[in-house]
Amino acid sequence: MKTTIFQANQGDCLLLTGSDGINILVDGGMKGSYKDHVSRTMGKLAKDKKKIDMLCVSHIDLDHINGIIQLIDDLGDWRVYKYQHGSGNTGFPEPKRPKPPDVSDIWHNSFKDLVDDNTEAIEDQLVANMKLLNMSTRILPNDIAKHTADFNELALGVKESLVLSNKIGENQLKIPWNRQFGKKLIMIEDPAHPPPKIPVGGLDIFVIGPFKKDIEKLRDEWNDWLHENQEAVIKIRRKAAEDAENLPMDEGQLIASYMLALAAELGNRNAVTTPNLASIMFLMEEDGKTVLMTGDGFGKDILKGLKAQDKLDSDGRLHVDVLKLQHHGSEHNIDKEFCEAITADHYVICANGSHENPDLDVLELIIDSRIGEEAAGPHAHEVFKLWFNSSEKMAGTKNREKHMRKVEKLVRERAQRSGSPRKLRYRFLTRGSTLTFEI
Repeated sequence: MKTTIFQANQGDCLLLTGSDGINILVDGGMKGSYKDHVSRTMGKLAKDKKKIDMLCVSHIDLDHINGIIQLIDDLGDWRVYKYQHGSGNTGFPEPKRPKPPDVSDIWHNSFKDLVDDNTEAIEDQLVANMKLLNMSTRILPNDIAKHTADFNELALGVKESLVLSNKIGENQLKIPWNRQFGKKLIMIEDPAHPPPKIPVGGLDIFVIGPFKKDIEKLRDEWNDWLHENQEAVIKIRRKAAEDAENLPMDEGQLIASYMLALAAELGNRNAVTTPNLASIMFLMEEDGKTVLMTGDGFGKDILKGLKAQDKLDSDGRLHVDVLKLQHHGSEHNIDKEFCEAITADHYVICANGSHENPDLDVLELIIDSRIGEEAAGPHAHEVFKLWFNSSEKMAGTKNREKHMRKVEKLVRERAQRSGSPRKLRYRFLTRGSTLTFEI
């Protein structure tokens, strides 16, 4: 089995290839990184007459879905090109990017299905609030500016999810989606009766999340958010209109002056990060080899899903060949319990220093769980490797470079102290588009 890790800006993008040639693409990173780093590999697959047997969008955050939209757009462009030339219009221009391989199946819990009948209302409200946040003509306080950026990214992720659902639907590309789940949401409805293994070629996939309660929580929070923000936006617009008669300020400045009031409604961290709870997560097996894909899920949820699928041993542990570390190595998703319970020969860490991920304390936890003084368990003090899809050289901004420099220093120093031969090994992506290894 082969793992290909793409440079994906601040997001995730991995290609898993089975020994029988089956290809599973998980997430697409950001649109720009897809164009620069993923599209060439996709084009080579198509030229070799390969296909994407399963494409999984773990959740609707922009850094996971954005590149997938570009892939689907490229597929559509090439279908139009083929149709035009088949109709005799040989002067129709060839698309700029390589033709992607055909996609046989998509796993995607679309925003439309997550929120049912309120889809259009929530989308309209997101757009309205995004316009309010962007209309300011002065520099906002740091906490509000950060909130603005986070909110815009959330709004765009929702939009991308709706766009993706339309593009793959019956009226456009007609790509099957959630086929094994009857075109319904992928989730564990009852931990006592999780979905059975799903074969994709010679690979067996076990869904370990999300759970039904997380989907329901997401739906409830969106509906509550819609109700609360309708009222908040109306109040702000009304107040801005009243003050406009007395103050020499434009609408953007007025809105900025009331931003703190709106931030109380929009700044609920659960509302912004709850899509992470709805990540599609799975364990993949082939001939005794295992890969654990975690999206942006939470450690305890991952352990709960693995327990539901009866994959943990009597001590509540699991050792896998490959672990894609959840949420870019964020401290909000990973703790000591998780690092000690789930160990791997290969840890894949998709992060480029954005939001100071991967978190330095998380890296220390992983390393200590394997070679620290208190390391325990059947795989303590065995050789393991950390794979990073970025580096100081590839980070792109000064702040990201600064953080990745700290990451590289920490990993390098811990590796040097990890014994002889070294137990801790590592690889950073310093040039090119991919890192690849086989298990």
